[in-house]
Amino acid sequence: MISRSILVLSLIFILGVPMTAISNPTDALELAQIETAIRSVVMWPYPTKDINRLYNVCAKDTSFFIFMPNSTDIIDGFEPFHQLAEQVYLNPKFQAKGTEIKDLKIWYSGNVAWYACILDDRGEWDGHPTDWVHARWTGVLEKREGKWINVMMHYSLPADEIAKAVRESIPPRQ
Repeated sequence: MISRSILVLSLIFILGVPMTAISNPTDALELAQIETAIRSVVMWPYPTKDINRLYNVCAKDTSFFIFMPNSTDIIDGFEPFHQLAEQVYLNPKFQAKGTEIKDLKIWYSGNVAWYACILDDRGEWDGHPTDWVHARWTGVLEKREGKWINVMMHYSLPADEIAKAVRESIPPRQ
């Protein structure tokens, strides 16, 4: 005769599998929607400069906030971001050359999600490179009216790689 504990464990395992299968599609759908909103922030120029793809995944109010990788650029609110996008991203001098998101990690709970990844975002301004390579990109999204939107982003460049690039750009002493 099967022991009572083996029977209980077997039932938990058998019944637990369908419960997992039922709960995962919701998680998978939420994660896919979150990932689409994240990727749309940097992938909107491809194949055409569809700026509305970008705008549609950003909070269009004062809660929108971005720390850029340099020490002076902070975007506080959607309107300054909108102005920047119109002046820079839609300018013919700006050309997106390629974007890669690596090691994307997403967490969410209820109506809030946060993410972290490594971003290689390559572009040109008037023929000169504007690349962010190995940039750390983190952010927060909120689910508003059933749609995931970006409310906060932070970009930073690795200090050790910047220092190395500076050292390599200085000509050796004679």
